[in-house]
Amino acid sequence: MAVRTETHEFKTEIKQLLNLIINSLYSNKEIFLRELISNSSDAIDKLRFKAQTDEGILGNDGEFKINIERDAVKNTLTVEDNGIGMTYDEVLENIGTIAKSGTNDFLEAMKQLNKEATLTPELIGQFGVGFYSSFIVADKITLLTKSANGHPAVRWESHGDGEFTITEAEKSGRGTIITLELKKKEEDDQDFTDEWTIRNIVKQHSDFVAYPIVMDVEKDEPIPENEQLKDKDGKPIGETTRKVIKEETRNTKNSTSTSAMTGIHRWQSSILNWRAPSNILPFYTCRPRRRLTSSIRNPSTVCVFTANVYLSWTIAKS
Repeated sequence: MAVRTETHEFKTEIKQLLNLIINSLYSNKEIFLRELISNSSDAIDKLRFKAQTDEGILGNDGEFKINIERDAVKNTLTVEDNGIGMTYDEVLENIGTIAKSGTNDFLEAMKQLNKEATLTPELIGQFGVGFYSSFIVADKITLLTKSANGHPAVRWESHGDGEFTITEAEKSGRGTIITLELKKKEEDDQDFTDEWTIRNIVKQHSDFVAYPIVMDVEKDEPIPENEQLKDKDGKPIGETTRKVIKEETRNTKNSTSTSAMTGIHRWQSSILNWRAPSNILPFYTCRPRRRLTSSIRNPSTVCVFTANVYLSWTIAKS
């Protein structure tokens, strides 16, 4: 059977956005990673929502997480999730051909700035153009995704030069993998393949994410006694530790189970202090701990909301 492959030009608005991203000044290059992680978190949220009416959609993969892989040799950075994924048509619709992401509003806001175009985290986050912000640091982006609904996997590739290629591909499980072929590092640039650079970015921008953000790290591990070389007196000869690669969670969130209520209980215990304001009112007030925002000040407002598990909610100031 023939493999479906197409090459498309970006819509005019997307071309303008890419040109702006590639040629603008950057107040904070690292913000692209926050946006990719946020997209992965949204994809997992969508899958959990769908699982409320389609229990079998999760299969045997119910431990949600966002994985970051670094490769200093290939100079690549990869962000992977096991969320809902996308079909061929969804990739075409959501990336590149239709400006669903607030691109027009973003461009208009940039035009209204009375200074040389400078991309800021606030602008990128406000208008939802985060995926494209990866071209700040990448020469090429490859997206490999497979829908939870069982459709064939899809590969999307672009150099940000005005066109992209989309083709059917192979992928074992649902979810999305985004691989950035990073630009050559210039003087004073951050190294986005460095473990501590990624640690700091996740801590600063994505610590609140509801799912584990994991990364393989190198650690020293004691060599078991029965594997150590020893002299006639029983003293170790040579090294007593060895380097091992282990997966570690880089944000403070615990893993979220497939049960929505269990997930909410964990969220309550790890981030928020919850209390019932009375035995009559059907809502809770939440008082974020200071570590949620790393602020030393008390909250300026208290959120009051009603919720049906995590599926819907109403928020108002109190």
